[in-house]
Amino acid sequence: MSMLAQGCYHYWLDGERQTITEPWQLQRDAYGLRLRGERLRDGKPLLRIDARYRSAQCRQMTVAWCDGRRLDYRLEADQLRWHSASTERQLRCPPDALLFPLLRVAAGPLLRALDDGERCVVLPDLRRPGVEGFLHPLLSMRHAQRQADVSPTHYRYYGGEYGAAGADYLLDARGLLQAYRWASAHGLWQVELAELQLAPEFGQFG
Repeated sequence: MSMLAQGCYHYWLDGERQTITEPWQLQRDAYGLRLRGERLRDGKPLLRIDARYRSAQCRQMTVAWCDGRRLDYRLEADQLRWHSASTERQLRCPPDALLFPLLRVAAGPLLRALDDGERCVVLPDLRRPGVEGFLHPLLSMRHAQRQADVSPTHYRYYGGEYGAAGADYLLDARGLLQAYRWASAHGLWQVELAELQLAPEFGQFG
């Protein structure tokens, strides 16, 4: 296994630095690309992700929450197979559905795929941590529009928590998310990439 890239995202709310960080690593092994990362609050893990990529898109992932809950997802054509412990379930999805592993760095391949038009995005449901169905798959129609041809590439991302207003995502030429801004009900969220390290053989993500 070889390390291709690693970095960390830092969060601000209305200009005030938050105690949320998101360190990640992108590796290559015999299967393909492997993305691993976690979301930390006050230095303690809330969420851990281990995702596998083929042909620039996520095909399977493991999602683990801080209370010990864990789900495995695998997208195969128009079927999502997901399971916790010994119980496996299936969910029918549109044949062009995309699997999103929640980490900010994973936004690059997702936005490039959504630039072709609206598609169904499958992601774990994080909306209600204490409620039955938390981390279960959520199907959400999303789309992205590339803005003026500038660098870094500017996308407006619509759907889900961003609604019709959308959110601003900035990608560099390698497909890595540099920053994003989202005007939420709680204030203006800003996220920026820091501590980036790239191997000489790293080309593009997505």
